[in-house]
Amino acid sequence: MLFKLLWYLLVGAPVLVCCSNSKLEQLDTDTLAFPEPLTAINFDMEMSKHLHLVEFYSPYCHHCKALAPTWEKTWRTFFNEGRKLNISLVQINCVESGDLCARERINSYPAIKLYGPSGFIKDYPDSLKRTSEALINFARQEALNVDNFDSTLLESQSISLKGSELLRLLAGAAEKSYLVSFWPSSSLDRPDNSDVAFEKCNVCPAFQKTWTVISNNLPNEGYVTAHVNCETERIVCEELGFNDLAELRNHRQNRAPRVALIVPNKETNNFFPYTGGDQSVRAIEDFALRTNANAQIPDVDEKALRALVSEFQPIKQTAEEIDTTVHVVFKYDAGTVVPEDFDILEQLIEPVSKIPNTYLHKSTDDLKQLSHDLYTDLYQAVNQLPEERDIFPNEEFFTMTTLTQYPTFFIFKQNGLIPSVFHGYSTTEMRNLELILDWINRNTLPVINELTPTTYEGLLNFFPDWYEYMTIMFVDSSDNELSQSMKFINDCILSTYDFESVRSQNLMEEIRRQRSRKAEEVENLTAKHATSSSIVDKMREEIAHDDGHRVLFAFLDLAKYRSLLNDEGLRAGGRHYQNGEVIIIDKKTTLSFYENDIQGNMLTMRNPSGLKETLSTLVFPSSIGSNPIVGTKVDKIQARLFSILGLFKGPGIVGYLLVFILIILVTRLPTLTRKLSIARKYRNRRDVTGILGRQKSKD
Repeated sequence: MLFKLLWYLLVGAPVLVCCSNSKLEQLDTDTLAFPEPLTAINFDMEMSKHLHLVEFYSPYCHHCKALAPTWEKTWRTFFNEGRKLNISLVQINCVESGDLCARERINSYPAIKLYGPSGFIKDYPDSLKRTSEALINFARQEALNVDNFDSTLLESQSISLKGSELLRLLAGAAEKSYLVSFWPSSSLDRPDNSDVAFEKCNVCPAFQKTWTVISNNLPNEGYVTAHVNCETERIVCEELGFNDLAELRNHRQNRAPRVALIVPNKETNNFFPYTGGDQSVRAIEDFALRTNANAQIPDVDEKALRALVSEFQPIKQTAEEIDTTVHVVFKYDAGTVVPEDFDILEQLIEPVSKIPNTYLHKSTDDLKQLSHDLYTDLYQAVNQLPEERDIFPNEEFFTMTTLTQYPTFFIFKQNGLIPSVFHGYSTTEMRNLELILDWINRNTLPVINELTPTTYEGLLNFFPDWYEYMTIMFVDSSDNELSQSMKFINDCILSTYDFESVRSQNLMEEIRRQRSRKAEEVENLTAKHATSSSIVDKMREEIAHDDGHRVLFAFLDLAKYRSLLNDEGLRAGGRHYQNGEVIIIDKKTTLSFYENDIQGNMLTMRNPSGLKETLSTLVFPSSIGSNPIVGTKVDKIQARLFSILGLFKGPGIVGYLLVFILIILVTRLPTLTRKLSIARKYRNRRDVTGILGRQKSKD
């Protein structure tokens, strides 16, 4: 168990799901025989084990024949992950098992349905493509959906905690990690008790299922799961900040259970509330595992880090292979460090645990040498690009950006070759939590990011003073485009390194220019016989080392999120972007984007050099000296109009009829308004002049 825990601390904790078995070995699916279809004899028994995605087919159906290779590919690709998630892909031949298919009401082929131990759950949505990627995403999401678990098959392993017991744990008596849920209740004996009524807590019944799943998973990893009735243990809950759970104070606002982690062997800084908005099993378990790991602040050596982050490993099958794990390492000298130097680490545990996939460590090893080796690997990776010819590392820039005193912080990213070193030159800087957190937040972004409707705004607004532009590469995860998409993602990662070489060169040249100007000013002062103090002051002026002018690299899957382009006004003239094409958004203003390179051709990963030259021109216009590139304005008004019109798409003909009527009303509105105004004007007058002259009103 100790070895397993140490491994989690170093390489990142695995994601846990209901009834998962992290000890399952990876099987070579290329050598496994594709399973025979289930029959009426074994169907019910197989369904009773866990979740299944079932294809009902006929061997004579044309669409079934077309789907067959995709289904087998999906089975092989997803097999090992499915074993961990407890979901399988199976088939039913409806010609051989006609009675079974009739019982399951199969009316067309192929029919894809989700089953659980209690039977049929839902159909595979017609809105989703029947591609390998789409099938895997559907299976993965449903495996993590607690609504698909039969609550009768799981009993909660959570123990009830009294206030006195909770206080004892908070005082440092915990020998294991406790993940505790807090409820707006006085009678919740077991979280799986569906008879408990909650006042003003709509999410409580659903979270009972979630907590039951978590309570079955985490004990396998050495955790204790527990729950507290806050209406009974009011004083303790209020002291912990859960006032609304202890007493209903606002009858207009719904309440929700809270979760917190208590880490062992610590008398202070051992209580960490979960503040994430995602209440899924995956998110809460990830919080518990990473926070527990970070709270120990484990030692890590250079060899272990090197095994984790060195060398560029191409992605082979799906975008989900991209490992975005980040290691924040506190580097110190054992001979000179003082106890106060470690105080900052305790303050970093909670904020670092809130950054996805980020782990906190400490080390006494030579991490600068590791950083230098990664920097060298970066240039080796760049030289893999066909248009590059023996680009060499800029040693002067590396020295300038990594020069620091100890203790300090290093950041290493999985598959990330760009070194990040915190410039700690004084005790004041190394004990400035706000300064260190700002540096960590700026540097923990993955090398390449998936763009979704959920992540778009966050990435667009992510430190625009540092990341001035965002490139969006379009990929297509459909079966016939998947392999090409993976190549484009790999090429895009290499392009991030390629631009880093350009960035470091330009920043270094700017520093040389500033040094040259400074030397000239010193010479001028000397020639003018200025005072010695003036000359010395000029010589002592520091030249700021700019580490900005960065570019954020992202990819958008057209098979999943093509509508995002319309929603955000990123389609120039209704253009339909294709696999591998690229646009560049100006993050400083977010008012324009670029889709052509400096030659006027469409930006694409088929021509990485065109992307690099365009980015260089945009980010360093004065250095490159090229003509300005004309961008396209982001048409938010048009995007909102399309969004409004999209609301009428669902009702079909009726919806479009409403749109037509709305357009007529809008176009006729000025005329109607004018007529009403005239009518009102004459209605209010007592004297009316007509064709025959003025008609006097009768008094």
